[in-house]
Amino acid sequence: MNQKIQALVVYTDDQPSRSLDWALQNLRVETCPVHTCEQARDLLEEAGKLPDIVFTDATLLDGSWKELLMMGRETQAKTVVVGRMLDYQLYLDVMESGAFDFLLPPFVPDDLAHVLVCATEERFVH
Repeated sequence: MNQKIQALVVYTDDQPSRSLDWALQNLRVETCPVHTCEQARDLLEEAGKLPDIVFTDATLLDGSWKELLMMGRETQAKTVVVGRMLDYQLYLDVMESGAFDFLLPPFVPDDLAHVLVCATEERFVH
């Protein structure tokens, strides 16, 4: 894969959320971290700034993961929701709503790399 994966990472500013951003950067993913739905919307509306994948916290300051899922659909980016703890109902809601995946910390590099490859393979295979 010659092209770099571009990820929009929407998270509150705390340690578990920052660890996802760091883990993605260690996998050589180009990340664009933002902290609100409004910032994500502004970025997604910019021409030429479309991410390959969107990672969003399950809990956001100014919106919900469902809003980010809809924004991701509009740009054809796969959306991964990141929870803070195991919550089966949240997992079911996320997956039934059409998210690509649901992750929990800690972010194991091999597992995260697998999610990235599966989520973006259609975009990079010619």
